[in-house]
Amino acid sequence: MITTTSCVKESIVTSQSIQPVTLFIPSLSGGGAERVFVNLANEFARQSAAPVDLVVARSGGPLVGAVSSDVRIVDLGKKRVAHAMLPLLGYLRRERPQALLSTMSEANVIALLAWQLAGRPCRIAIRETCAKRSDETVPPGIRQAALRWMMTRLYPRADTMVVIADDVLATLQRDGIHPGRCCHIGNPVTPHSASALTSSTRASASSTPGSISAAGTTAMPSWLELLPREAQLICSAGRLVEAKGFDLFLAAFARLQDPRLHLAILGDGPLHQTLLAQARELGVEERVHLPGFVAQPQHVMALSRLFVSSSRREGFPNVLLDALVAGVPIVATHCPGASADILEHGRHGVLVSPESVERLVTAMTRALQAPVGTPESRQARADDFNLSHIARRYLHEALEVVEPQPSVEAVSHFCPEERA
Repeated sequence: MITTTSCVKESIVTSQSIQPVTLFIPSLSGGGAERVFVNLANEFARQSAAPVDLVVARSGGPLVGAVSSDVRIVDLGKKRVAHAMLPLLGYLRRERPQALLSTMSEANVIALLAWQLAGRPCRIAIRETCAKRSDETVPPGIRQAALRWMMTRLYPRADTMVVIADDVLATLQRDGIHPGRCCHIGNPVTPHSASALTSSTRASASSTPGSISAAGTTAMPSWLELLPREAQLICSAGRLVEAKGFDLFLAAFARLQDPRLHLAILGDGPLHQTLLAQARELGVEERVHLPGFVAQPQHVMALSRLFVSSSRREGFPNVLLDALVAGVPIVATHCPGASADILEHGRHGVLVSPESVERLVTAMTRALQAPVGTPESRQARADDFNLSHIARRYLHEALEVVEPQPSVEAVSHFCPEERA
């Protein structure tokens, strides 16, 4: 069963109806790709006169509340994105959007299949973030091999493919996937990411970098309030999975000598208990904190002495943008993906080879003693990924959305639950 939420629109087009701009993602979980699409949908609604639909295979998740009231959420009612093809086909036939944008490999394949069966009713752009396939040492399973085969057949049919890093395009081409028209567009930084950091947080954090006592009167998460006032944070963020290399981060942290240092990893995932067990084995469990999903990670980052991205592989790590916004010194692995591009190959953070605890220890020690750049230079780099600019590129370069010309009566009204 397909369900929708209501929305508010600021204008009524009097001469003709406008076809929606549609974004398709598996869910509204707290992942990086989902967060990017929620931010893009909200900004599309702000910039474009066209209605904006955010179509999800399944509803629910921590990002539901982040969706603007000007964006209609369409729930296809499927637990797995692989089962969403027929409901998405029905949506495309019924709504006939002017443009469709999808992300994540499996969702891209489902979107392309539904689009083909619907008779190619609109422009379609697919966003690919994966830069790991050619670097895998373990042969893919049947399901992954089937997905790759579908990608080689379907990806070239998209009107546009958006890649978030040069590594992504190179990996696809090595795997025999040769897209037609290609755009290189990074992920956006949302304006509220910077504004969410209060002036008092910024001022106190800069006066006593990385110290919990720097928070002053600023409201802190409950787990942070329990830390000793002299504690100094080294933080990371992301889903607790093997690709993020948090086991390497923990091992490197345990070798740092300063007992004031505390480690925090912001995010959920299947390795939560495994990482806690590793911390116990290393004898640092009292200084390791896994608080789960954090809605505004920039607050914690701004109070940290160092941010570390220890990934084995990445797409476009949004957490690095969050760290740049927070102005915190950065250490990141130079792994497949966009990390090096974001940091301009070492101008805004220390880059280190992946899969090496020894090199990670050296890089963290160096960054603690002599950070690369300044908070101001890191925040200036974050401005290069302004949401308004990135959304405009998607609308006009990737999707080629044409803004309607008919007269518009500027009145507010509530959209119906369903469009005819």
